[in-house]
Amino acid sequence: MNIADYKGVWVFAEQRDGELQKISFELLGKGREIADKLGEELTAVLLGDKTDDMVKELVAFGADKVIVASSPLLGHFTTDAYAKVI
Repeated sequence: MNIADYKGVWVFAEQRDGELQKISFELLGKGREIADKLGEELTAVLLGDKTDDMVKELVAFGADKVIVASSPLLGHFTTDAYAKVI
């Protein structure tokens, strides 16, 4: 494993019932600071259902990219489902 192969800053965007949680925006803010300092992109990871509006919101709050896994099965958090996707 070569650490130089790993680039960018990733944050997990937590949602409940289709709404991003406050912690997601806090993580984006801190992630943006770190990404800018390193000269890297900031990526948000979002799991859920009906995610289009949440993706737009994450970009508006500073994410350069959003990795999305969208399915009705991910609409409500369960450890098993989220762990399998991640």
